Amino acid sequence: GCPFCAYIETSSTSSFAVDRPDLLEQWDNRKNKGIDPHSIPVSYAHKVYWRCPIEHRHSWQASVRDRANNNSGCPICANQVVHIDNCLATVNPKLAKLWHPTLNGALTPYDVTAQSITRVHFQCPRYPAHTWNVTLASKPTDCPKCLAVRHDKKTSLKALYPKVAK
Repeated sequence: GCPFCAYIETSSTSSFAVDRPDLLEQWDNRKNKGIDPHSIPVSYAHKVYWRCPIEHRHSWQASVRDRANNNSGCPICANQVVHIDNCLATVNPKLAKLWHPTLNGALTPYDVTAQSITRVHFQCPRYPAHTWNVTLASKPTDCPKCLAVRHDKKTSLKALYPKVAK
């Protein structure tokens, strides 16, 4: 078959820049110095740099072929890569303060996205013996042991029917 139609070679009518102008807008000219998007095919397998169309500080590497075939976007915005913009410490500093100081090993709130499926340990600020282990994707908010005690006090027989509880 034709190497131009198969996106193996480039021409004035067939190149990455011509065939995918939508992705060309995300091409990082500064970091891709020496690589002309008009002289590479859409099937170009080497990794190049891209800039996020939403948050221009986000930069990542991916091949032209992968971006063109998979229509993948910014891995930072998609929470596939940890960055200061999507880490737990930035997104949910209140929860990050509950991070257990030793049970997470070397892992810190800066090392996980706020929606991570990694299981991590937290410690109650009022009662340090209260610890719990959850994924951040489960959207933890507060010490579950303290929440249960508060809930029990509000919904106990004594709270709801004091005359009956005597």
